[in-house]
Amino acid sequence: MEKITLVVMIKGREKGLLSVAEGRNKSMIPILGNARLVDYYLYPARIDDQFEVFINVKSDDVQIKDYINFHYKDYSVKPFTGDNLFDNLSKIIRHAKTDMLIVQADGFIYWDWRSLINELLDIKGGNRLIYANSNYGNFRGLYISEKESFYDLLRSGLESRDIEYQDYDAVWERLISLSDNAYLKAEVKSIEEYFGLKTVREYYDFHMDLLDDMEKCYKYVSLYYNEELREKEDITVTSGGIVKGSYISPSSYIEGEVDCSFIFSNVKISKGAYIYKSIIMGNNSIAENARLESVILCDGDELLQTVLPRVGENAILGDRSKSGYNRNYPEYIFGGISLVGSNVDIPRGFTMAGNCYIPSNTGKLLLKEKKKLVNGESLIS
Repeated sequence: MEKITLVVMIKGREKGLLSVAEGRNKSMIPILGNARLVDYYLYPARIDDQFEVFINVKSDDVQIKDYINFHYKDYSVKPFTGDNLFDNLSKIIRHAKTDMLIVQADGFIYWDWRSLINELLDIKGGNRLIYANSNYGNFRGLYISEKESFYDLLRSGLESRDIEYQDYDAVWERLISLSDNAYLKAEVKSIEEYFGLKTVREYYDFHMDLLDDMEKCYKYVSLYYNEELREKEDITVTSGGIVKGSYISPSSYIEGEVDCSFIFSNVKISKGAYIYKSIIMGNNSIAENARLESVILCDGDELLQTVLPRVGENAILGDRSKSGYNRNYPEYIFGGISLVGSNVDIPRGFTMAGNCYIPSNTGKLLLKEKKKLVNGESLIS
């Protein structure tokens, strides 16, 4: 079949995700257990190594470069790096041998890649600004069949002093703005699902909704992490462990009870602990008799945190209240959910109600002094 060159641009900031995206670009946030958001845009390279996939990366973005080099060394994913994202894109245009699809990895996407290629190749009459609308966000991309005219458009519209060429989002928005004025729009049907994931609440609902449809959940997960790979990794549920209506990622150890929750990789749930309607990201350890309800617990930096409890004994985080909002971030955290950032050690016996927020790297001494958070409170030092 005919080919299309896929070009992936990185999504930078997403303030509504708070600690979920702190210290990393949005394209690198963890989702669905083992994957990063960008993996669902690089998926075509996994199904057919004949497709060329380029990713436009800043030269100092070590996190993304290392991730691509490690996870995609056996696939046809080629980072184009440099201090100027516009120059990177210009080089990609010159290098590509086929029509191009340019996208930004800014939300979860589920697409029928081969059907999308056929749909794009059926478009006649030049370059297009393509889109797909959903109840959870609007996808935008660029289909380029006339590369010379697109290159000229970039030269005329991007060579300006009012744009920061190392800013992922500024370059993408300028690119879309130029194309919006120059090209006709085309709706595509082969993008089956798109979720913007712009806030903490959206991130939480995306995962919880999938637990109500486990067939769809496994379908999404398998794009990145198939069952053959899952079988090679350990998921241990001890004789006293209980798992109900949940997704458990590989390299997890469950001694307590997990109910309607998403458990990422390298997580330990100790004896007597209870996890309900929560998202526990990777490299975390929950101590005995701790209780987490409607909580997003962000990932730890090191595997050591699966050995040393990140949430102490008898700590109670969150509750089952489904109303209210966070007083500092009411548009991002509401409806009873709470967020605990990365690298936060919760002391034993600490309590936190619903709609609360503990930012990343909050010190344990401050938590010991505070002892508890009431509904809607944030621990801003």
